[in-house]
Amino acid sequence: MPPHPEPQLLTGLAQVLAGLRDELIASPDPGSALFTLERLGHDVPRPADLAWAEALGTACGRAEVPLPGVFLSTGSGVQRLR
Repeated sequence: MPPHPEPQLLTGLAQVLAGLRDELIASPDPGSALFTLERLGHDVPRPADLAWAEALGTACGRAEVPLPGVFLSTGSGVQRLR
């Protein structure tokens, strides 16, 4: 994973999510996207972690796909970033 969100990667992700949107919304139990960033090191969120969480939220917003959360997983556990 790049250390910082790259615009073309996020545009591609938004396009993929938008392609799934109708299927997610039309199902009897509407779906959503959920992301977990995983890395080694301490559990204090780094600026790059927060930048990715924000960028993933923006990509889901563009695609109109619900995002219940973005999480950070480290050896110390899992925490919500967004």
